[in-house]
Amino acid sequence: MLGQSFFNGGLYVRANMSSPDYEFIDFKNRFGGDVGIAMETGWKWGYLEYGIGYSNIGMKYESSILYMDSGDESYSEKSMFYCKVGAHYIDIPAAIAFRLANKKEFGVSIDGGGYLSVGVTGKIKLDEYLTCNSYNMLIYEEDKAYSMDFFGDKSYQYKRMDAGWKVGAKIHLGRCVRIGMEYRRGLINLSNLEGTVYKNRVFNLSLLLMFGHWGK
Repeated sequence: MLGQSFFNGGLYVRANMSSPDYEFIDFKNRFGGDVGIAMETGWKWGYLEYGIGYSNIGMKYESSILYMDSGDESYSEKSMFYCKVGAHYIDIPAAIAFRLANKKEFGVSIDGGGYLSVGVTGKIKLDEYLTCNSYNMLIYEEDKAYSMDFFGDKSYQYKRMDAGWKVGAKIHLGRCVRIGMEYRRGLINLSNLEGTVYKNRVFNLSLLLMFGHWGK
């Protein structure tokens, strides 16, 4: 009744857009990428997707503060702050997929499941730019740059282990090509700072090339 079973193996590349769920700051999206090995096993209408790969995600944030002396309107200070995070993970996704259209040359599938990611390395890059002006003339300028590890046990660092749920859909072009999109939401609070919540959120577009199709 289930039909012929099969096993597929191949490679995937993804372009992702990530921004964490953080209760105090509205971070901007950061673009990254994924590469890895993809596998499929099951039957014609339903099957298991899984694999292992490398993922680069993160976030961006910027703000500015303008200070003007009420006693001297000619004097002003402006502080601009930039933050960029790049986090690199070993990623292990798994999902159950169902094909809604199943022609030889074309198909559509939806999937849902979870992922487990282990942080390998990451950097927090900070840049602070301060200018002081008097009568619209620059009298002082300072640019400070900092860099620190993203993963660690300190209060400003974040946990390495992440896990969450994911949903997606794919277009199948023949047996070999898949074009997909996916949304992920982390379930683990990665923040080490008590009272704060930091969870990963990622949207990606993917291209999969499946090289094998073994059935029985």
